Amino acid sequence: MRMLKSIVTVAALLACACAKVPSASSATPAQRPRGERSALDLTVMTYNIKHGQGNAACRAASKPTGTSLAPDCNLNLEGSIAVLRRFAPDIVSLQEVDRFWSRSREVDQPVAIAKGMGMAHHCFAPNLDHPADAHSPRPHQYGTAIVSRFPILECANTLLATFEG
Repeated sequence: MRMLKSIVTVAALLACACAKVPSASSATPAQRPRGERSALDLTVMTYNIKHGQGNAACRAASKPTGTSLAPDCNLNLEGSIAVLRRFAPDIVSLQEVDRFWSRSREVDQPVAIAKGMGMAHHCFAPNLDHPADAHSPRPHQYGTAIVSRFPILECANTLLATFEG
């Protein structure tokens, strides 16, 4: 069986570039509000949002026959956005991001996260690209995303083939 994984090229380039940006003080940029950071500070964060799933225990409702799946009972995308806001990153690389899945209330999560963080720029890279099916009444995707307060000049998704054996 052939499996596909993706890489958002921009994320790797940003990680390399950001590793060389010096900080102007001994406190990390995430410990200071954005307004108190020097012009050289750049905070980059990676976060697995688990399609917006929270950590609360719950019991999923049963799915009526012939209907799309109900949203996860512990869905909490707002909680993920609150975590991101607490660290005030300039650029965020996100994993396990949904677009239009019933389990995540059919939300376009990269757009919702960018809006919730007050950032105008995002890039989404699907690992899974589904037509309408039992998981959503419309086409839906799952993958990785970058949200940035800086313009994203190019967004590319490179699929990497892996094989199970």
